[in-house]
Amino acid sequence: MADECARPKVISLGSSQQDVVVCGESSSEHLDNSRVVVGAVNASEPFDVLPRPTVEQEKPSRSDEKRKENNYRGHSEKVTRKRNSKKRESPNPTSQQEAKRLARGAGSRLRQRIQLLPRGVLHDPLQLALNAAIALKEHDTRTRQGPLMKSFVAAVTEAARILEDNINSRQSKKYLKDMEFIVLIAVGNLDDLLNQDEVAAVWSMVKSLQQLLHAPSVTSKRIEWCCHKLQTYLLKTYEIPVNMEDSVKSQLVDILQSIEQSTGTLCPTMISKNMTLVSDLLEGRSAAWDPRNDPSIGKMLARTQRLCSEQFSSEWDQCFIAICKTCSKMNGSTFMWVADLASEPPQAIPSSWGELKFTDEAIVKNSFAHVTGFEEKARDADPRKKLMFFTELIDRLQWFMSGVVSEENQSLLPLELLTRINECMSTLVDLCDHGRALTLEGCLHVEKLVCIIRQLMYMRGDYAARSTRVPVLLLGLFPPETRPKFVYPASSR
Repeated sequence: MADECARPKVISLGSSQQDVVVCGESSSEHLDNSRVVVGAVNASEPFDVLPRPTVEQEKPSRSDEKRKENNYRGHSEKVTRKRNSKKRESPNPTSQQEAKRLARGAGSRLRQRIQLLPRGVLHDPLQLALNAAIALKEHDTRTRQGPLMKSFVAAVTEAARILEDNINSRQSKKYLKDMEFIVLIAVGNLDDLLNQDEVAAVWSMVKSLQQLLHAPSVTSKRIEWCCHKLQTYLLKTYEIPVNMEDSVKSQLVDILQSIEQSTGTLCPTMISKNMTLVSDLLEGRSAAWDPRNDPSIGKMLARTQRLCSEQFSSEWDQCFIAICKTCSKMNGSTFMWVADLASEPPQAIPSSWGELKFTDEAIVKNSFAHVTGFEEKARDADPRKKLMFFTELIDRLQWFMSGVVSEENQSLLPLELLTRINECMSTLVDLCDHGRALTLEGCLHVEKLVCIIRQLMYMRGDYAARSTRVPVLLLGLFPPETRPKFVYPASSR
C-alpha cells in the first residue's frame, strides 16, 4: 500500500466465531440513498492524499513534556494524518552500485591480507577463499565462467564453517576481518546470472555466514549487511531451493516470535528493523511454499500488528507503519478474526480513538467534508489505483468514526450526518472488489472499523436502528466460514 494510515487500535479481542447473526428485521432497514455533493471532482486527476482539516486541537499525549518534545521535533499540535505516503513506498531493489562501491579497492587489500595471514588451522582455508575472491573480482564479468563462482562460493562456505568452529582462537578477530573483505566481493557480483546449482551453493554460503554471526562473541555489521544483501537478492531473483525452505521459514518464525515475546521491552526502532527483514523474506517463494499465503505467518504478523497498535509515541507510529507495510504483502486469506463482536463492548473508549475532537460545528463540518469529499472522488477511481483509494478511505473513516465514539457531546453529530458517512461503506466495498483484493493489512483495518461502528451502535440507539446493514456489508467482505458472530444492540432489534 502506498499511503500512510492512522494507527488502528483493537478493542475487546476474543475468540472468533463462525456465523453472522443479524438480529431484527434487517430487510426493512436500508441505507439512505441521498448523497451530499461536496464539490465537483475530476476523476482523471492523479491520486492525491488530501490533508486533514488543520484545526487547532490538542492531540492526546501522556504528558505536557511529551507534547513539548513532539513540538521540538517538528510535530504540530494540529490534527494531522499520521500516514506518510513516502514511507509506505516499496523498498528499493538491492543497490548494485552501492555494493560495488564498497568492494572497490578490495583487490589490493585482499592481497595484503594473504601476506599477513597467521599460521594455523585457519590459514589454508582463508588463503583459498582470499585467492578465489581475487580471481572472481579481477576476471572480466562478460566472460566469467561458472567454475570461478563455484570455487569462490565453496571456499567461502568452508572458511566460514572452520572459522565458526575455531572462533575462540587468538587470531579469530583478524580472520573475521578477512571474511568481511571476502563477502564484499560476493555482494559486488550479484548481477551475475546463476544456474540452479549455483543458487543452492550461494544459499549454503549465506547460511554458513549467518551461523558464523550467531557464534559467541562474534559481531560484524559488515558481514551482517552483506548477508542481508545476498539473501534479499536471492529471494527476489530466484526460487528458494527445496533444501532451504525450512531455513527461510524458521527465520521468519524466529523473528516474529522474538518480537511477540519482547514487545514490552524491545524498542520500536529494533522492531522496525526486524520488520524490514520479515518483509524481505516474504519476497521469496518456492514451487511448494509461498510465505505470503502461509496462515501461520499471517497469524503472527496480525498479532504483532495488534500488539504494537496499543503503543503510543511518534516512534511507535513509525514502527506501526513498517508493520502495516509488511502486512500489505500478505494475502487476505491469512487473516483470522479475533475481535469479540458478540459480547457488549466495554464502555471505556481507548485513548487513541480521541485523535479528532469535535469542539464545535466548524470542526464537524470540515472533518465530514474531509471524508465525504474523498469518497466522492474514490467512486470513479482508476481500477489500477482502487486499493490506494481503499486504504486512504478506510483511514479517513476510522479517523472520523473514532472521533464520533469519543465525543461526549453527541448533539454536534446529527443522525443525518452519520447516515451519509454510512454510504461511504458501499464505496469501500467496491474499492476492494467486494473483498477479493483485500490484503492482510486491509483485513485488519476492516476489523478495526467494524469494532468502532459496533461501539457507536451501542452508544446511540438512533444510529443503530439506521445502520443495521453496515455490519452486513463489511462482514460480507470475508468468506462465510470465517465471519464472526455479530450481535446487535437491543435498540436495533
